[in-house]
This record gives sequence, C-alpha cells and structure tokens, in this order.
Amino acid sequence: MFQKCKSLVSIDLSNCLSYRMSNNDPYYGGHFSECDSLENVTLSTHANRLEDGMFNYNSIHSITIPANVTEIGQNCFYACINLTVTMLPTTPPTLDAGNDGVYRNFDMVPSIKVPAGTLSVY
Repeated sequence: MFQKCKSLVSIDLSNCLSYRMSNNDPYYGGHFSECDSLENVTLSTHANRLEDGMFNYNSIHSITIPANVTEIGQNCFYACINLTVTMLPTTPPTLDAGNDGVYRNFDMVPSIKVPAGTLSVY
C-alpha cells in the first residue's frame, strides 16, 4: 500500500475498521514496511489484526496496540530497533510464525509494555 514511502512521517488510522487485504493479493501485508521516516502511528481501536510485515524495517518510536487486537502477523514489527510497543490487550494476541515456523514478530524491538497484572500470561 505505502511500502517504501521514504517521506511518510505520520499515519493516523484511527478511523479504519480493517487493515486486512485479500489473501489473493500479491502485495498482502507489508502495508507500511520500509518507510524510513515513519515515526508516529495511531491505530484504530476497532482493529483486531495487524498484518504480516505491516510496519517492519521502520523508525517508529512508539505504538499502542489496541485492546481488540487478537492476532499479529509474522514480521509485523521486525527490525523496528527504536520501537516501544504498549500492549492494551489483557490476553496476548496470537503471533503468526513465518513459513519456516520462526516467530519474528518482535525481533529487535527494544521495549514491550503490557497491562498491569498480565506479565505472567504474556
């Protein structure tokens, strides 16, 4: 969708009901991957899934995962080395593994915050 938009700095998806594209789409996932200048992202509270590679290889500083998110696609935040993720779901979202069965959803993410009292389930 906006993959490799080098000048994209901020995204407000707060009014989106879904980020999902068709499984038959050859560009499935990776909506905002490799947007080198991307720093600010606001997600919709209606979102229930974040797609494969949606934000990988970005310079995002922080993102809040809405409480309704139940799935996070493979490589969603892969190589986001400046990112702090704040999780609002009290039940951890399901993480999709890659074709090789390896989970790379949060590889290299330096900080993940979870709701109080949920650390043991995360």
